[in-house]
Amino acid sequence: MELNEVSNQQGTAGFFIKTIGTNDNKGLFGIAKADYPASFIPSDAMDQRCDAYQNVGPRGFHMWDETMSLCSCGSTDKPSAKTGNHKVIMEELKCLFPVIEALPYGFLLYLEFRDDETEEETLVAQATTFTRTIQEAFRLLLEWDFSAMYLSNTEDIAVTAAGMVRVLDIPQNLRDWIINQVPPEKVGRYLAGQNNARARTTEPIPDLSEEFYNWVYNKMQQCRSFGEYDD
Repeated sequence: MELNEVSNQQGTAGFFIKTIGTNDNKGLFGIAKADYPASFIPSDAMDQRCDAYQNVGPRGFHMWDETMSLCSCGSTDKPSAKTGNHKVIMEELKCLFPVIEALPYGFLLYLEFRDDETEEETLVAQATTFTRTIQEAFRLLLEWDFSAMYLSNTEDIAVTAAGMVRVLDIPQNLRDWIINQVPPEKVGRYLAGQNNARARTTEPIPDLSEEFYNWVYNKMQQCRSFGEYDD
């Protein structure tokens, strides 16, 4: 499939394919855990999510302990009950789409904020979850997977990413392309002891190879919308 053959209308698979140097500074891709909203959303807020009743849906990795008045990340600021995130607030988003589903473990989401400054702050503050492009997101997924599989990392995001990678069954040639061509993401740079590992890489980021483009495009087309996921 040629890149110019697809629609880039908002919400379509082509919309999520960023061109480096052209439109890769707008929007965020984020790793999210699959969970039942009823398990983390207060009953008086259940009607504020379209998937809050019967179906599994995405949530962030920030869980609030009422007894300790402490978030699982160590913050004393309470995360949004609707999103499980400190920075991602529904009312501040311009758009939010599921892009890749890897049930029963998690999702890759795409979101844009109404305010560009808040979006940039989120990219840095939630660096271990968010990236600017789909290729960076998959590099981050593989790094979290590595930390779970080979470093015995039991953090929620590492376990989720490892499960997602197994479900997605990324072909070896595409895994090789991601590792060899996409610069190290936050986990990889942190493990390498690099300064400012949370910031976006300054190394050149490649546009998608044809093989990876075709594979990820098909995965995007298979992704269902909010409220449509079964067990």
